[in-house]
Amino acid sequence: MRTLKIGILLVIGLLITTLISCEKDEPQDPDLEDTSYKFEIGANTTASFFGTIVDENNNTLSGVAISIGASSAVTDANGVFFIENAGVNINHAYIKAEKSGFFLGSRSVVPTTGVNNIRIMMLQKQNIGSFDASTGGSVSGNGLNIVFQGGIVDASGNEYTGTVQVAAKYIDPLSADFFDYMPGNLIGADASGGKYLESYGMAAIELTDGSGNELQPADGKTAEVSFPLSGALLAGAQATIPLWHFNEAKGYWVLEGSASLEGGVYKANVSHFSFWNCDIPTDYVIINGQITEGGTPLSNVIVKIVSTGFGSGQAITDISGYFSGIVPANDNLTLEVWFDCGAGLVLLNSQSLGMLSVNTTLPTVSVVSLGTTIAVSGAIVDCSYDAVVNGYVVYDGGKVAYLSGGNFNILACTGSLLDIQAFDLDNLTESGLSTYTLGVATSFNVGQIVACNAISEYIQWSVNSIDFLSTNNFYFYEQGSFGGLSGNTPNFFELSFNTFTGVGAYIWDNTGATNLYADGVGSLSSGSIALNITQYGSNSGDLIEGDFSGSIMATDSIGGGTLVSQTISGSIHFFRN
Repeated sequence: MRTLKIGILLVIGLLITTLISCEKDEPQDPDLEDTSYKFEIGANTTASFFGTIVDENNNTLSGVAISIGASSAVTDANGVFFIENAGVNINHAYIKAEKSGFFLGSRSVVPTTGVNNIRIMMLQKQNIGSFDASTGGSVSGNGLNIVFQGGIVDASGNEYTGTVQVAAKYIDPLSADFFDYMPGNLIGADASGGKYLESYGMAAIELTDGSGNELQPADGKTAEVSFPLSGALLAGAQATIPLWHFNEAKGYWVLEGSASLEGGVYKANVSHFSFWNCDIPTDYVIINGQITEGGTPLSNVIVKIVSTGFGSGQAITDISGYFSGIVPANDNLTLEVWFDCGAGLVLLNSQSLGMLSVNTTLPTVSVVSLGTTIAVSGAIVDCSYDAVVNGYVVYDGGKVAYLSGGNFNILACTGSLLDIQAFDLDNLTESGLSTYTLGVATSFNVGQIVACNAISEYIQWSVNSIDFLSTNNFYFYEQGSFGGLSGNTPNFFELSFNTFTGVGAYIWDNTGATNLYADGVGSLSSGSIALNITQYGSNSGDLIEGDFSGSIMATDSIGGGTLVSQTISGSIHFFRN
């Protein structure tokens, strides 16, 4: 049986990451055309990502377009996306999230070799006022005040006359959700290279006409933006602070001018709009490490790095307990390991790292139960009671852990109820959902869990002999002549039809008859995929069944990359929602 590649909730490198350079084939930001910004982003590589997109109220967002280099996906009904083997760099992966009515959401991370877990909180666009394009005006709201000169142009640079709508949002560095909804990370670029940033306030600002088309100030025109400062920030505020804008194509902040402290706020004149940020820069280093308990790698725990002068950032360990990221150089650092017990975070370890001046691999960090957490282990077997070697368990409301030699080791909270379900991906079988009552001991073994129930619904496919599988969140839709289907967990799959007539044969041959987006599949360029829908029911609960196969040429690397040959085959079998 071929190895099944699965994309599961496992985890990332520090959210205080990363840097990026001028990558090939990406549009050049106008501000960088005459200036050289060089970063050590490392060699090209691939990484896999699992993520959740939410709004400011922590409600999940479906239909969000996700892109990582040349790879793309769309969040499902639960706000979840999977992207397998995306083209990234060893020290940089840039994830973009786009949805109508929201500002661009994004995250930049140092990827691990495990499945990276991404969480992005998207900011809803809220109109704070309007002004006349010719005369200018002042608008206030959502913590910001902006004064505009007259002179506005459209996306083509043509003069715009009429009413300008202003959507804006202040991003508070002291907010508990700051690292979830800030764009990218806290890495910026100036003429000397990459910098780690300490933010004193960010702003998301967008100008549009009455139809929602984006506008910008005309050449030579600026607007004055006032960034509020809370008491804690105001106490440490400098008279003048560097000003940065977020490069939405690259995933980092770019130095552009400065802001001045006036009347308890930072004021800055800006010539264009996206995200703006008042920050103090410093040098950085990259750190790597591993978290274990009793010699067992500990996945899904939060690692925070707290610096004396530049705040903190956090990550979640991957399947092998590893984390990686960028931290301030030459500043006193403290490493903290936390576990989320639902009612609050539990501190498992805290230790000083001192000052780091070079890239550093930390010694293994071993944590012990503090009476609030419990190490849970068990074995997963198949119908013959042989160890399941290719599978995983889902536990604690959606966390996922890979199996190693048929065994799993996870962390849970003492005195809680723990739900566990196991999946055998070689035999397409699963266990039932088992619930365990955890006491106050430091460890608990659940024994054997038998994964012997056939997985009744699936989308299975292979790309160049690498297997992928969706076992959950199936969806079928029709609208006029259009149709489509999708599934995920552990992998993402979406197939749409521009002309759908039910049972029958369909061909993708670059004519737009069908579109396929799936983990492992690059951006389709040429070739042919034959799809046969053999069973189709129009009512909820009816079976959707079929198969597909073909050979294509597809782009499979950063920024459009090179064409590669991909052989695809698979089958569809699920019940209509």
